[in-house]
Amino acid sequence: MINFFRKIRRQLANENKFQRYFRYAFGEILLVVIGIIIALQLNNWNDNRKQEIQFNEIINKIYSATNTNIEALHSSGEKLLRDLQLIDYLLNFNRLDTLTVYSYNQVFQYYDIGVSKNLTRFNIKKAPLDTIEPYKIPHLLYMLENNVLDVNFENPNAFNSLLNPNPDNKDQNDITQKIIRFNSNLIDFKNTFNSSKSLSIFFSEHNIPNPRTVAQTELYYNWEALNDYKYMYLEQEISKVLNLLKEDELRTQLRNIVAIKFAEFRLLINLYEDGRNLLSTMKNYQPDIQLNYKGIGILGDAVEGWNQESTPMLLTNPKLGIWELDIHLKEGFLKFRNDNSWILNWGGIEFPKGYTTFYGGNIPIEEGDYHIILNLTENTYEFIKQDDQP
Repeated sequence: MINFFRKIRRQLANENKFQRYFRYAFGEILLVVIGIIIALQLNNWNDNRKQEIQFNEIINKIYSATNTNIEALHSSGEKLLRDLQLIDYLLNFNRLDTLTVYSYNQVFQYYDIGVSKNLTRFNIKKAPLDTIEPYKIPHLLYMLENNVLDVNFENPNAFNSLLNPNPDNKDQNDITQKIIRFNSNLIDFKNTFNSSKSLSIFFSEHNIPNPRTVAQTELYYNWEALNDYKYMYLEQEISKVLNLLKEDELRTQLRNIVAIKFAEFRLLINLYEDGRNLLSTMKNYQPDIQLNYKGIGILGDAVEGWNQESTPMLLTNPKLGIWELDIHLKEGFLKFRNDNSWILNWGGIEFPKGYTTFYGGNIPIEEGDYHIILNLTENTYEFIKQDDQP
């Protein structure tokens, strides 16, 4: 082909047809330039396509990690409400004075805000605390220091460093800025309200041991499960704690904790709402995005025991994160977890249906044959007894 064009140029030059030669040479150069431009455009298009695929893969991972952190915020919000309600009870426990500590209506106010933003499903107005058994109080006091975010928290910095938006893609840059801003606020929130250990120090000084129950997050939401630890504290230790609740030193600490938890809950509400908006933004950018769980299963003494591998569920709707299973269950308890690991697990306190709680309590089960439906988008579960199905 090259020799062919050379012959044409040589022939035109020999015939002194310089004008035609010039036009031909110009046209040939123009074709070469156009070819180069097309090649560059194709190369840029291919690079942009690869970049978009990589960016979407990272967004999909961040979507699941963000959802995990939002669930942790949700669980933290519910625990904060329980903590505030508990402190109100403890500050008024066998009181010797009539001074107003704080208005309990403030708790109701924040509870109503939390409900309006779907931050809590725990009905604080229907959970009176006038019958807490004394042996539970030392456990609950220690639990006031713990935060769900301390237990499980997907570090967003690991994903921030992987984000590489196309400078010319406004949507990618906008969503990247929102992700980084939310993650930065989340880390600041966690570091600001990192659990104080002042109560642990106080009780240690008074020879009240730290119970192992503080590490069991399911007890944060199901205080009845503390019945299994009824004899962990000696009678004299329980009496000492009840007497300390009458003294100014402990009561002052509890009043300080109230102020901190009110501030924490106000910021948590805003952060939780920002997180849910971020999930919607990612969903709008990538409509096919979905939660990236490797395999959900159930575990507990209602199945084969707590020290076995999870009984796998079937993913029936990947887009909505719906998992199902037909199984015979024994009377007992169970939880849902991901990939045979406790890093991601969900519990609840209601049966046969209810809302999942991230790191929540064990779900009570009645014996029978069930069709189980777990919806990790709506955070609901349901145990449908086979005899009850049409």
